[in-house]
Amino acid sequence: MNKNKFALKRNFIYGYDFTEIDDQEHIVFYDSLEDAQSSLDSYIDDVNEAFENGDISEPYDDDVIIVEIPYNEYLNLKDVQL
Repeated sequence: MNKNKFALKRNFIYGYDFTEIDDQEHIVFYDSLEDAQSSLDSYIDDVNEAFENGDISEPYDDDVIIVEIPYNEYLNLKDVQL
């Protein structure tokens, strides 16, 4: 069984960094690629809807990616507060 996790990263000026945090300011990790993709799809829909409503100036521009996090790296990151 693959214990690796998945997360979303955004391309900031300084490079890619985690983009989702929970209420305790921890990185949001997903157990499956499908769950991460569902979250990303929802994010894209929200951004495009905000654009259509005139709330933001540009539609989604491919700045978020799904990354696979090796399990040993996940263990080091899961309790980090951002």
